[in-house]
This record gives sequence, structure tokens and C-alpha cells, in this order.
Amino acid sequence: MNREFKNTGVFCTSKDNTHPLMWSHYADNHRGVCIGFSALMPPLALAQPVIYSPTRPVLKFGNNPDEISKALCHKADFWQYEREYRVISLPNASGDLSEFSRDPKFDFETVRFIHECRGPGLFRIPKEVIQSLCFGCKTAPSEIEEVSSIAKLHLPHIELWRAKMVHDRYELHIERID
Repeated sequence: MNREFKNTGVFCTSKDNTHPLMWSHYADNHRGVCIGFSALMPPLALAQPVIYSPTRPVLKFGNNPDEISKALCHKADFWQYEREYRVISLPNASGDLSEFSRDPKFDFETVRFIHECRGPGLFRIPKEVIQSLCFGCKTAPSEIEEVSSIAKLHLPHIELWRAKMVHDRYELHIERID
């Protein structure tokens, strides 16, 4: 099973860009940026929700894609605040894509994406999939200006947002900045 995990790609995302711990853990203590993707196009159209549980899943060993996905889409229940989704990219996915072609959930672009992006590594995400950028509440204004100008040049459709701390609560509020 370890070999299968080593050769499997995992793309993680969340439904929530307002949780302070997410910004602390994954965005350089609120100084980073959160990229907003369309969930209707690949790769997010293929995302599976993470299952949170106090116990580890029971797995059958072997080269079984369902077991690999099951293992990679489970996390301890104390991570539940992340509201995570994962795209699993298996290296040994069948060359026969007819099962995806027949599923009305998958359009031609999604089927092509499944065929081209197998296993770990980098893959191209179409520009139109990137919908927004949200800057952390501690991101330097000069960095916001620099990243925003580059983003608008290459992604004219993009929305720009910034997280702000709510002063009387332990919360973040997201405000549009463009």
C-alpha cells in the first residue's frame, strides 16, 4: 500500500476561507493568500469530501483504487473545522475512460483532465478555474498590490478579497477589495 500512496497525487482544498486556524496553519500566519477555485470545473469537479472520524478506516491492502481513495479521504475528527475536499490522482487509473464519458457529471474537459493528470506532480489548472484571491489580514499592502496587479494582468475575471479580523470576536470577515 505504501508504494500506491507514494505514486498517488492529492490536491487538497477547503470550503471555508474564514476560519482563523486555516489562515494560521496554511497561510503563513495570515500573511498568505487563499486561491478560490470554481467547483464546477476540473480539478475541483472531481473533489471528494474528507470524512472525519475518531477512528482510522479499515483498509484492505493491495492495489485497489477505492481503498487508496478511502485512506486518503479520511482524517481525525478534530480536523473537521477544515471542511476539506480532496482530488485524488491515481497513477494506475485505467486507460479506458468510457465510465467517465457516460457519467453526465463529467463533461469532455473533465474526462480529458482525468486522462492527462495521473499520479503525483504538477499539472496545469485552466485560468478560468481560478475565480478569486483572498489576502490574509496580515498581508503587507505592497504584496497585495504586487500580486493583485499580476493577477489582473493574467486573470482579468478574478475577484480580489481580503480577510479582516473582527475586533470583538475570534472571527474573520472577508471584504472585496477590487
